[in-house]
Amino acid sequence: MVRDDVLMMERIWSHIGITWIGVVAVVCSTVVLYGAITFVLRVWGRRLQASASSLSLALLTLLGAIAARATLGDYPTLLGGLTAIATALVMERLFGAWSRFLPMRRRWRSRDPVVLLSGGVVQHDELARHRMTEAQLWSELRMKGITDLQGVGLVILEPRGRLSVVPADRRLSPRLAAGVVGLPAD
Repeated sequence: MVRDDVLMMERIWSHIGITWIGVVAVVCSTVVLYGAITFVLRVWGRRLQASASSLSLALLTLLGAIAARATLGDYPTLLGGLTAIATALVMERLFGAWSRFLPMRRRWRSRDPVVLLSGGVVQHDELARHRMTEAQLWSELRMKGITDLQGVGLVILEPRGRLSVVPADRRLSPRLAAGVVGLPAD
């Protein structure tokens, strides 16, 4: 009877617990995969958000599932999952604090709003830099209810991947224009 209780507890612990070596493995895996996912999102993130197609959503879901499964090793457990979550949160906090001091921050930081269309002229170099096609731009504008480019003065790709449309008969105030890359000179 006592032996059955011990076996039962061992079975339960095998689903919940984790060894110290397992903790180290989960932490290492989470750190590496956090870096890989961060890199992917830095390179393709704004484009994926700007034109969130079914394929983009499927890709992000697949990447997340692969990373989640890979961080937990051969035998995912409750404590292994909690270790991975805690490590990812610590990495996010550290990366956020660390990135403020990186000298390469400006180069990697594609977080400034950028003009994609000005006065009916598409900025193809910016589209390419943010891995968008002209067809994706038109699709996004149609979804915003834009039916004619005549009334569009500027289209700005915002840091979170959304598009802002400024009517042709309006000008951005200096405060709202601050930091926008590619604004035409008045």
